[in-house]
Amino acid sequence: MTESVSETSRPSLSVGPTSDTAGPGLVNFDVIFGHVDGYDGLIRKAQRVSAAFQQVLDHPAAPELLGHPAMQPLLDEAGD
Repeated sequence: MTESVSETSRPSLSVGPTSDTAGPGLVNFDVIFGHVDGYDGLIRKAQRVSAAFQQVLDHPAAPELLGHPAMQPLLDEAGD
């Protein structure tokens, strides 16, 4: 038996100001994968990672840290 999940019980996909530009692709992703076990936890994890990254960006030492070559893969991923 399949158990349905109401829209109000799932976390919002909005993870910041860029979510307005995500377009219908993100909504379609939610419709397709919203029923998969662990999906809600994955969305919450992404929201926590996004919030933590924003804290790093807000830190006074961020320009120096983000200029380090070791940060480049993270910056490349965040820029997509």
